[in-house]
Amino acid sequence: MECRPDLLAANWAKTKATLFAGRLPLTTKVLMGVVVSAVRGSTGTLAPFLRLLISRADVGRPVLAAVMENRLDDPALSPVEGAVLTFARAAAADLRPSKEGLRAAGLDDEEIFEVVATVDLATSLGAFTDGLGIEPELSSP
Repeated sequence: MECRPDLLAANWAKTKATLFAGRLPLTTKVLMGVVVSAVRGSTGTLAPFLRLLISRADVGRPVLAAVMENRLDDPALSPVEGAVLTFARAAAADLRPSKEGLRAAGLDDEEIFEVVATVDLATSLGAFTDGLGIEPELSSP
């Protein structure tokens, strides 16, 4: 995005506001990014979300395995994580998910907004990287 510093700044502000603010844990939001990227086949965002998950978020191996193997009903996931990731998977597949599963898991309107904003972020970043043909950086910086 260096050719459009205004868009770079706007996208970075959106990324920070979505991932690093609000009430939902960073781990949950990054797991959503992994799910959305995997469903949409967005390799340009899957690797960065995984890298962020490993470096900045606190996630155990059973949770990561459940997500990577698409077992969103696995007992390693909390009820909130399961509901949020199920919603993210459906949204990424354009299945028009219902908010009722999120409400049943105890999320309020503000948290549901965070879920939708995180799905939107992962989807838009994936569309951008896929559109430009950006390949993931698999090595550490």
